[in-house]
Amino acid sequence: MSSATQKLTWHGLTKMEPQLLALYKEARAVDGSAEHFCANAVWYERFKPRLFHLVGWECRNPALKTQEAWDLAYETIYDALPPCRDCLCL
Repeated sequence: MSSATQKLTWHGLTKMEPQLLALYKEARAVDGSAEHFCANAVWYERFKPRLFHLVGWECRNPALKTQEAWDLAYETIYDALPPCRDCLCL
């Protein structure tokens, strides 16, 4: 199977862009224990703006300028955040 047809993995992404792993670890460390916590607010304020520079159409690495790379990084890092609790999203 050629590298162009291999399925992209989180491990593969982090090998190409190590800062993605740091962003993931930061998301895992977010304290969601407050009475009111909105993962969406934290995502859009703290993480998504930084993700644009690491993966997807605006990044520097041509191998990471794909929808597949963006989706995988977005979902993996977002899912590392604590769930919403008593916020307007629910």
